[in-house]
Amino acid sequence: MRVGHVSQTFSFNGLPEPAGKPWLANELNVAALRREARATRAAGAEFVIASIHWGTEYAHAPDALQRRVARELLRSPDIDLIIGHHAHVVQPFDRVGGKWVAYGLGNHVSFQDFSLDTRDGVIARFTITETAPGIFAVTRAEAIPTWMRLGGGPPRVLNAARCAARTSTALRRDCQVSWRRTARRVSAPGLVVVAR
Repeated sequence: MRVGHVSQTFSFNGLPEPAGKPWLANELNVAALRREARATRAAGAEFVIASIHWGTEYAHAPDALQRRVARELLRSPDIDLIIGHHAHVVQPFDRVGGKWVAYGLGNHVSFQDFSLDTRDGVIARFTITETAPGIFAVTRAEAIPTWMRLGGGPPRVLNAARCAARTSTALRRDCQVSWRRTARRVSAPGLVVVAR
């Protein structure tokens, strides 16, 4: 299977785009993203993933822009999956028209320690299957909760379920709470939250 990847951002977080470098990052524009996905398909991609930097920082619920853009993009036959990031906290996974969107994966490697939920992250794992000749679709969606350990040694990204099962009492408790918090946030019909 040939996978294509397109990406755009809704913002540069107040930084100006460097002059003369339009290739550096693509500003979010639904029509342009759909054209890029179509060109990616035409170049041979059999499954196209859109990565989008979007959403309201520290908000667990997807905002109106995220929901609107996801609906518009996943209506396209050229986009099969959306992976979002930027909010610094875990946001839900959802299905839109039978296709998956992971609105926000939270933080993976981060030194944000002003709230526990900014140390939560989730690894999105999707199984893609050829459902008919030349047609590929997500047939299994999984979320693997992670916890960013700060202090008590070098910073590490931990699998929250594994950490909860076999570490020191304080860290085990933190990982258990993180796993539950993430499982609650990402919950969607058909999504498997990995518990091992």
